[in-house]
Amino acid sequence: MQYPFTKQIILIAAASMLAACTTGPAEARHGLHPAGVTVKILPSAHRTVVVGKVRYYSYGGVFYRPHNGGYRVVAAPVGLQVSTLPAGFVTVKLRSGRYFRHGNTYYRAGKSGFVVVARPRDVRAVG
Repeated sequence: MQYPFTKQIILIAAASMLAACTTGPAEARHGLHPAGVTVKILPSAHRTVVVGKVRYYSYGGVFYRPHNGGYRVVAAPVGLQVSTLPAGFVTVKLRSGRYFRHGNTYYRAGKSGFVVVARPRDVRAVG
């Protein structure tokens, strides 16, 4: 079926918006890479963060470490302090307290923002 050019543009835009809303994990919605993937180039708007003496690169709640001439996606480093939570986080209330989750990363409220913590022991596996 042929549509006038304007209708084609509207249909393409609507399909793109629907796909962006229904893709799944935050990384996929933002066009970011899942854990374990190695990329050659970091996202252009990345920032550098240092935890302990280890350097990470971050963009949109995803963390990268140098690996074999590229950058491997890794878990957020425990102990990292951030002033704001990544877009798409959810609040998780557990027996051990209130956490904020983005993907597989858990945060707790800190004195000046939020701190990445290990996965709480009382988190039930989803499956």
